[in-house]
Amino acid sequence: MIDRNKIPVHILNSLGFNNLEKALKNVFDFNIKDADMIYVRAQGNQNEKELYKDDFRLYLKLYNTKVEIVIEDTREFGGMWRGAGGNLYLSIEDISEKHSPWNKGNDGNYYNFLIYLVSPEEVDFLKHEGALGKNEPAIENSLLILKKYLEKGKQ
Repeated sequence: MIDRNKIPVHILNSLGFNNLEKALKNVFDFNIKDADMIYVRAQGNQNEKELYKDDFRLYLKLYNTKVEIVIEDTREFGGMWRGAGGNLYLSIEDISEKHSPWNKGNDGNYYNFLIYLVSPEEVDFLKHEGALGKNEPAIENSLLILKKYLEKGKQ
């Protein structure tokens, strides 16, 4: 369980965090405080802290599957081709790829992007949405694809 008081205020106030919190509640009836862990990316020198100040990874369990949700570039003004709210990535624990260090999450588990696991139509939607600025309906639609996948029990 995450202690909200230990999450930096700038993350709590970010558009990406707030939209994700609402979408998780709407799609999964999941309270963000019940997540296993949150990793905030802002580290290092002052430039890195400013550049990545709203980026975070959230680790939680849904349908007995460990899920990693990454939000990058959540600054209010957005990135070069991303609008306000940042980029959303959904990954699912992958027990078959233990030897691939590239997909190791900050919690020590290994993850595969959801786009490698769903249907071609869903892949197109997730890729398209992943490249755009996030808004609450886009996050919700992406979480609905995740929910559909998890309910099928493909994991």
